[in-house]
Amino acid sequence: MTKRQFPFSPRTSGQLEQGDIIAVPCEGGRWAGLQVVELKREGVGSRSTLIVGSLPWSGAEPPTARDVEGLPVTEQGLTRIELFTEGGLQVVANSAVVPTVFASNYQDFAVGTRHRVWGWKTAIRKAIAASDAA
Repeated sequence: MTKRQFPFSPRTSGQLEQGDIIAVPCEGGRWAGLQVVELKREGVGSRSTLIVGSLPWSGAEPPTARDVEGLPVTEQGLTRIELFTEGGLQVVANSAVVPTVFASNYQDFAVGTRHRVWGWKTAIRKAIAASDAA
């Protein structure tokens, strides 16, 4: 497998890996971050969907793996590749995903399980809100 070069803007979720860090520009020159917490590798939605989580982090520069290492996402939702193709965001690093209590949109279908689905603009707003609270 070839080594990926950061930053990059994927055209399909097949180019992503679990743990990828997505830089989100904020007003005033600040940055927030999202993390890819889960991917579906085959079947319906495998090339267009991903589950991202908002990171409790804010900085003057785009996030690095060191910046977000050990941070659990504060919430997560299923979104689509439009985060990159329409939103213009980029993957800037990769860091291990910290386990959380959030249900997997791809695997947890127990009675009463609640899943969140975010449009790409909502995912950006969630990242900014998490950075404001950090």
